[in-house]
Amino acid sequence: AVVCDEITLTYAELYERATKIALQLLELGVVAGNPVAILCGRSISFLAAVIGILRLGATYVPIDPASPDERIQTMLKESKANVVISEFERPYRINPEHAMQWLIIDNTGKCTEQFQYNYKLLPNISELSVNLPIYRIFTSGSTGTPKAVEIRMQSFLNLLDWYISDFNFSLDS
Repeated sequence: AVVCDEITLTYAELYERATKIALQLLELGVVAGNPVAILCGRSISFLAAVIGILRLGATYVPIDPASPDERIQTMLKESKANVVISEFERPYRINPEHAMQWLIIDNTGKCTEQFQYNYKLLPNISELSVNLPIYRIFTSGSTGTPKAVEIRMQSFLNLLDWYISDFNFSLDS
């Protein structure tokens, strides 16, 4: 299902890792609509984090760890995220103005901390509102200062409907 460098995961393995991320986010107090920053490069761990965040109905905020420190600081502040998912311990150079919790995952999306997983705590996906934001990205802004743009689930569903109709996707294709 997913291949990155020499790492390969099946759909079941990816789903399991994403679900465990979602459960750990629940333990950290994340609920539907809350923003969660992802400070990872393009990797399997990034994909597992996105799916885990969306599984809760929370909002993912992708942040490139290669960005300049000032930009990362601004995006963390403006995103209002209380949790950051990262592949590495909090870098000494990142010092957000408000307290943030860090969830560390490895490069395959596995959580580095072990705890008891109670799958019954996860919300029913079908009951989540289509008005919830699913992701928030930052543009460079005309002033050079990062500016957030938020995409809601309904907008994403409209895009999927367009893809399905214009490209003639079906269960058989």
